[in-house]
Amino acid sequence: MNLRITCLCLLSLILTYVPSFSRADYLVADWGYGAVLRYSDSGEFLGEFAHGVHSVSLAIDGEGSVFIADQSARCIHWYTASGMFVTTLKCGIPNMRTIVFDKKLKCLYATRWDGGEIFKITLDGTVTLLINSDIPRLGQLAVSSDGRIYAPDIVRSQVRVFDTNGQDHGIFVNGYTMSAVCDSMDHVHLVLEDRVCSFNSQAHHLSSSDRSTSGWALAVNHQGDLLSLNSFNRIRRYSNSGVWMADINIPEAWFALDIVHVE
Repeated sequence: MNLRITCLCLLSLILTYVPSFSRADYLVADWGYGAVLRYSDSGEFLGEFAHGVHSVSLAIDGEGSVFIADQSARCIHWYTASGMFVTTLKCGIPNMRTIVFDKKLKCLYATRWDGGEIFKITLDGTVTLLINSDIPRLGQLAVSSDGRIYAPDIVRSQVRVFDTNGQDHGIFVNGYTMSAVCDSMDHVHLVLEDRVCSFNSQAHHLSSSDRSTSGWALAVNHQGDLLSLNSFNRIRRYSNSGVWMADINIPEAWFALDIVHVE
């Protein structure tokens, strides 16, 4: 009985001190500070985790896991949504640029800063070269539920489409972009030139934002609102139809490189 009471007390303490996430939270990869920062939907700073990790990209699986790309260590750190460390996937990819999670196949895709390779990483840490394209430099990938990978070609100013078997399906749209994200309806959102533009899966244009953004990284929340990392310490928020809603300053960030929304 005493052992049971002791265990319950310890569990209570753990639940008290482990930060919780809600569907309104979003995470920022702060490469400069070396941590993942957490904010509320309104921009309130809620805490940080993964101290000492100078992350270049984040990915979420929609089931409570956060994946953090560590370029210098050539690995991906796996955390729970409450900020607790799970394990490290030692993928060994040099100059890692971005990661994205495929919720259907339960795997990650990763790119490098230099080159057009797209790697597939399973949750046991197995790495395979899925796509060896001629793209000189890739931006932030997006993956849809119907198995399409949208890959910004930064040098040629176009977005290419591949499938999860590695097949090249050609150009999706033309225009300079560094970032892409898909929503629950498989609409594709891009920071095209200096506007957030939305397309359906057939590349039909749906909307463009009414205010510009630099668009280093792009995220979408459960309401369909779009969050653009407009500078290294500011987020610009738009409705799903492209109407500007707010600018959110995040002064705690030194050099933010990516943003994701907790589902």
